[in-house]
Amino acid sequence: MSGDAGVSSTAVSAAVPSAPSGNRLAWLDVLRAGAVSIVVWDHFVGSFLNHTGVTWLPNVVINKVIFTPLAITQYGGFLGVSVFFLISGYIIARTARSESHRKFAIRRLLRIVPPLALATVLGFVLVKINPNISPRAADASLWDILTNVTLTNYFLTPKIVLVGVAWSLVVEVVFYLLTFLFLPVLHSKRFIGLFPFLIIAAALLLLATRRDFGPNYFLLVVNCLYMPLLAIGSGFYLKESRVLNAWGFAAVLAGGWLVFLWGTSRIYPKFLAATDSYPVSIAAAVLLFTVMWLLRDRVRTWRPIKLLALSSYSIYLFHGIVGLPVLAHFYTSIGYTLALILALAATAGATVGSYLLVEKPCQRLARRLTRRQSIPGTVQTPAAPA
Repeated sequence: MSGDAGVSSTAVSAAVPSAPSGNRLAWLDVLRAGAVSIVVWDHFVGSFLNHTGVTWLPNVVINKVIFTPLAITQYGGFLGVSVFFLISGYIIARTARSESHRKFAIRRLLRIVPPLALATVLGFVLVKINPNISPRAADASLWDILTNVTLTNYFLTPKIVLVGVAWSLVVEVVFYLLTFLFLPVLHSKRFIGLFPFLIIAAALLLLATRRDFGPNYFLLVVNCLYMPLLAIGSGFYLKESRVLNAWGFAAVLAGGWLVFLWGTSRIYPKFLAATDSYPVSIAAAVLLFTVMWLLRDRVRTWRPIKLLALSSYSIYLFHGIVGLPVLAHFYTSIGYTLALILALAATAGATVGSYLLVEKPCQRLARRLTRRQSIPGTVQTPAAPA
């Protein structure tokens, strides 16, 4: 989720044109809906069936036709997450350019934390009711709720995880912290194009020092491996806004790609194998994002896709907490297909509750609290939350 020179270019001046919001956001909605669907497929179908040894014809066909010949790892799950990172970088570049430090912090905080807190508490309650859901989290305490909500559990040993997908939120939060630090650059018409390169350079520096300050620092820095993806996402927006020329955009793509490859070779060398490749999945994500970006003025969406996109964060958080236990409980008694339908229905119920009762009200609150917190002289560009 990053853009044209890094991760987010928050304040192009009023001289920088802003494209119409409707069609642009439609293509992002399609990408977001697709990305969350791929992640759910990975967890409910690909990984689940591989773990249980159950055979299901659609899974066999998809693996044979798509994932295996294209060497897409993790049944598409990593591809979906990579698309999310690209989207996030693009949107942050689009919206944060006109935000003050206070507005940026409040909007990101209220975007991420309240739904995560709800998911964490629900995960804690469910694992206490049925420890088999996650034996490693069965001894979780109230302290673990706090560390999970603040994401500090990922830097502690032993690590208790109540929301399995929250690792990607660590990437987002580190990205937001770097964006917050570099907001003055984003507010500068002269230097905004440097922002993605600063993000890539920061990721490289952190990765290069990963072993220098103890195990907790290493656990934090591992997440910076994905930071170049956010930079690439924002690069797309900066190119679109004519902040970056073709050479600058190409430099962001090349720099982000090289840093990711280098970091992967140092941290996860096994994922460089041709049959289980992170770079292949990321290349596919960038290609997919590029195609949709080039077609952005032609893309239209339908209400079901828009609803999926709007609630994608809640789906992402709750499908593993609610849907997977349902699937695991019922597949042996009623068959996998019916259990999958029940799991999807349970996920939909949790998602609707989270979105309507927590996520959407918190977004409204953030807008009220920051209504007058924009940078004077910048373009006010409405966009979907990142």
